[in-house]
Parts: sequence; structure tokens; C-alpha cells
Amino acid sequence: MLRILIIMLSLLLSLGQFAEMYLPFFKEAIIGFLIVYVLFTDRSRLILMENIKDAFPLFLIFLIFLFLGAILPYQIKEESVINFKFLSAIFLFIFLSSFFSMRPRDVAFSLIFFGIGAGLLSILYGLGFFGTEAYEIRNDRLNLLGENPNSLSVRVSLGILFLVWGSVENVLNLNRFFRVILLIPVPFMFNLILASGSKGSFLLCIASIALYILLLKNISKYVKFGVIISGVVAFLFALSLFFESSLYERFLTSDFTSGRSDIWDAAINIFLENPLGIGEVGYKVEILRRLGVIIDTHNLFVYLLVTGGIIALILFLYFMTKIFIKNIRRYKYDKNIIFLLIFFSMVFVMSKTGGVLSYLIMWYFLACINGPSIKRELVK
Repeated sequence: MLRILIIMLSLLLSLGQFAEMYLPFFKEAIIGFLIVYVLFTDRSRLILMENIKDAFPLFLIFLIFLFLGAILPYQIKEESVINFKFLSAIFLFIFLSSFFSMRPRDVAFSLIFFGIGAGLLSILYGLGFFGTEAYEIRNDRLNLLGENPNSLSVRVSLGILFLVWGSVENVLNLNRFFRVILLIPVPFMFNLILASGSKGSFLLCIASIALYILLLKNISKYVKFGVIISGVVAFLFALSLFFESSLYERFLTSDFTSGRSDIWDAAINIFLENPLGIGEVGYKVEILRRLGVIIDTHNLFVYLLVTGGIIALILFLYFMTKIFIKNIRRYKYDKNIIFLLIFFSMVFVMSKTGGVLSYLIMWYFLACINGPSIKRELVK
């Protein structure tokens, strides 16, 4: 039952706006059930306290935001100084980390079914299921069901990685037929990434698959050789599609940061004038004054630096470093590179995407790689 619930949650997260439209509040209901399970299960108390300790730097960042918002004179009508979305994301991270700490083998099911969900969405798009009224093209970029193309393409690019991982290493113990079935959605998914026009997601997809294949350890040399050959053929096919896409034109006609550097320059200048932070509302006021528009920094590290100051950034780097060390130790134990790839993928997403501080997908992935414990798996 619990495995079914986490699989359903993974599917809903991967479907994004599609799930929000056709299955409203279903995701929240599943999260609520998993929270109840963690709270009332034997042996959960120590695990929960351990994950609260891991998330303690996040609570401090939340309090810094709250303090700065309360004492600084910046105000925007109907804008609260309490970031409820960030607070909700912290609790999601804690409880999902605790769930995966208690049931570490469900992480593989969760990730692969996340990939299946993203693949299903891509197939539906490729077959024209949504109809022309469900999407529009803006600046040669697909907006499917009104969803931000960057958010959509990040999910799909990581979904490809998980499906390849599930097929190559057979982490779900499937027969050959179903391992091949896992790869069927991949061309549709790559097509959706191209349609989204996201340069970052395209690079993330190519780099994560290439690194996975090159660093693969858990299969024989002959199988790895076959995987490399298949990967090269797939890459050449993908490259031919890329050169025919509008995304290729975006690489040629726009700078790599797609205008983010102007935002970063303005945000850094705000930080230099306020090294202890200006608060979230204060940032919006100042960026509006300097650029004429309220826009996210599109870089979480810069965002923390300007809103919470150097202390908030140090706290977050400490939080991320602990997760990184935990996954380095895990890799030394099981030689499974997938969790480190997820970590670096999230760092990449943090570095180029707007609004990720409360991006539930990011916190879901961080919980997947933070929750499982090597010691507990050895005991099992």
C-alpha cells in the first residue's frame, strides 16, 4: 500500500500541470497520508529527529527571511513577509526524507515511476492528445497546459535519466521485455525537451546520460560496451533532431544565460549595498526599481545571497554539503552513480531556474537522495 502511494505521488509530481488540472488535491492527500505514516510508525521518532536536524539550516534561513521582512521598511501590497511555500517545502523535505529513511528500497520505485510519468506526458503530447487549445508557442517555446517550459523540461530530462537507469541496471528486477518497454517513451521525451526550447534542460539531459554511461559500475564490461555503443547511436540520432529544431536557433541567436546575467548583476549590486540581506520583499522592491520589473534571480545561490545575506548562503551551502558528503559515502558503498547525478542535476537547476526555493520537485529529489541511510541498509 505504501509503495503504491509513493509511486502515485511520483507520477503526479512528474505530470505537473496535467495532474493539477485533472487530479486536483490528490497529490496533497497522498503527502498528508505519508506524513501520518511517518508520525505514527514505530522507530520513526529518531529518524524524524535526524532529518529535522538535517533541515535545521533551512529553518534558520526561513527565520532570517522573517526577521528581515519584519524589521526592514520594504512593503508590497498583499505581499506577506512569511514565505509559507518555503516552509511547506522544508516540511515536505523532512517527511519525505524520513519516509525514504524508513523504506529506502522505495526510492528506486519512486524515481523510475517519476520517469514513467514524464514519459507518459511526452507520449500524450507527441500523439496530439491535448489538442491545439492545450498549448501555445511563445518565442519558439512550447507552453504545455500553461506550464513554464523550464519546469516541464527539467522533469522530462531527469525522467529520461531514470528510465535509462531502470532499464540498464534493472533496479526493479524486470524481465527483458519490460526493460525495453521502459525506453519506448525516450524519443517522445527528447522531442518534448526540444519543443520546450530550454537550453539548460537540453544540456542537463545530454550531460546526465553521458556521465551515467561513462561512470556506470554495476554491470559487466561487455554490457557496458553495448550500452556505450547504443548511447553513441542514440546521441547521433538526437543530434540530428536538435539541428532541425528551434532550440538550435536559440543557441545560435541568444547568449548562454538568456539574459540572466543582467538580473545577476543587479542582484549582486543590491547585495553589496546590503551584505546582511534585504529580505524577500525588499529584493522585489529593489529589483523593480533597478530593472523595472519584479523578476526572480534565476539562481538560488544569488537569491539567498541578496535576500538573506551571506549568512543565509553559508547555511544553505552547509546544508547542501552534508547531502553531498552523504551521497559520496553512499557511492563508495554501492557504486551507484545515480544519486550523485541527481545531486549535481539539482545544483544545476538551482543555478539557472527561477523560483526553485519553493519548487516541490527539487525538494522531492533532495529527499530521495537524503533519506536512505547506508547503515540502515547494511542492517537490513
